Amino acid sequence: MTVVTMSRNETVVSRILAELDLDPIKVKLMDQEEGAGWTLEEADRIEKWYKRFLFLNYKYPDQPIVPPKIVDKFWHQHVLDTYKYAEDCERIFGFFLHHFPYFGMRGEEDAANLQRSFEETKSLFTREFDESPDSLGMTGSGQCDSCGSSSCGHSG
Repeated sequence: MTVVTMSRNETVVSRILAELDLDPIKVKLMDQEEGAGWTLEEADRIEKWYKRFLFLNYKYPDQPIVPPKIVDKFWHQHVLDTYKYAEDCERIFGFFLHHFPYFGMRGEEDAANLQRSFEETKSLFTREFDESPDSLGMTGSGQCDSCGSSSCGHSG
């Protein structure tokens, strides 16, 4: 197991993330019509990875952090709650963390950069949390190993 020493600021951010109330986001994602139809267990599991994603964005501000698609789905839902997302970003980062939804869609080189950034992000997840996002059951392309979906919520 890798031991990572956190600075005071990282410790504060970890506490903020632990206390962050994302229940409204999970309720929306669990809705069969308006959301993804996730179970509470699935929403809780993805919430853990989403908070890890936010931490990586805090710790590595100059590096593109590319989450697995299922975590990105959680992020999208959080962004849609604009007031909450803005308040949460201010508490975590001190600024609004923007989402750029076109990364990887602007040609072959951009797609290769996205895949490389995703692989680097997976390494950061493993280094920081001693667990790979592969445990979510997602392949590098963001498709579920179980059913082929990009948003199913299956466990790995």
